[in-house]
Amino acid sequence: MKAVDIVAELPGAYIYVEIKDFHDPDLYNESLARNDEEALAIRDHFKWLKSYLKYKYRDSFLYTLNKNISN
Repeated sequence: MKAVDIVAELPGAYIYVEIKDFHDPDLYNESLARNDEEALAIRDHFKWLKSYLKYKYRDSFLYTLNKNISN
């Protein structure tokens, strides 16, 4: 299971926080693309990031849900 870095429990809400230090933030900035090929490469980097984060948030949510059901 993967998990986010921080889960803040508030009355009636959870806030999931993932902290990233990107070595090259421009890899995700499509406005810097000089042509269609570069834009496609940037979109591919962003798709990977979204997929990576999706599973971390899902697993954190399921853990939180399971923890609440167990209590």
